[in-house]
Amino acid sequence: PSARAAPPTEPTVATPAASPAGNAGEIASKADLLLWPDRPSTRDLVFRISNAGLATSVTGSDARTRIGGNKRMLVVLLTPPGVKGMAWLVQPGPAETAQWVYDPNFQHVRKIVPVQGFESFLTSGYTYADLGLVDLGSTYTLLGDEQRDGKRAYKVQATPREPWYYSKIVTWVDADTFAPLAREYYDRTGALWKTEGFGPVQDIGGVPTILERRIDDKQSGVSTTMTASSVRYDAALPGDLFDPAQLPKAASASVWQGAPPSPEPRATP
Repeated sequence: PSARAAPPTEPTVATPAASPAGNAGEIASKADLLLWPDRPSTRDLVFRISNAGLATSVTGSDARTRIGGNKRMLVVLLTPPGVKGMAWLVQPGPAETAQWVYDPNFQHVRKIVPVQGFESFLTSGYTYADLGLVDLGSTYTLLGDEQRDGKRAYKVQATPREPWYYSKIVTWVDADTFAPLAREYYDRTGALWKTEGFGPVQDIGGVPTILERRIDDKQSGVSTTMTASSVRYDAALPGDLFDPAQLPKAASASVWQGAPPSPEPRATP
């Protein structure tokens, strides 16, 4: 089983800033590569949602690839019965991110307009934008270099182009591995809204991968853990799998029963 992701902790003693290998935007991009590695893949997912003492679990799978040089991600849900067949497609682009959702209860594919990208995903602490790693047209600033969870880390702030939802997002990135260590989301008034922790980096067939994320909504009290398993890299993914018109059939696609998973993960130093 993957290691549990601990909630973010407050930074310890700060150290003088050192020149990083690249600017703040490059550091953020390197951190995102461990959450969304740049190789075609599929994986199984479990979302565990805790709200007011009630816990629910949702299972599914996702597929990720590039088409025309741009990233694509498809998520399908399998259990419980009430969400079986639901599918979500995200297509980040240079100007904006396009997203579609299919709900079998309504048998309708709905394109998500930008403002709807901040709807809660399955009543969890994650929004569609959070899961899709949408950068919200952000500008990045390196705030410094400090100790976080016992590691030297770069502190990077993302300021969205339109900060009406998040005013800023601050991420601590391991200075040696560029793995994200912790993240804080602030609401439009500047108050801390959500904190996010990440599981350790795992080596899966030579690909550094993070298999677990946990987000805690400090304002609503909802906590959500997302765990991935059975990761398959270099999967053969047909292009029509990422066609919005095919979302009603996505959950029954043969790709989820495809090649064996990549070798078992190993924790990287």
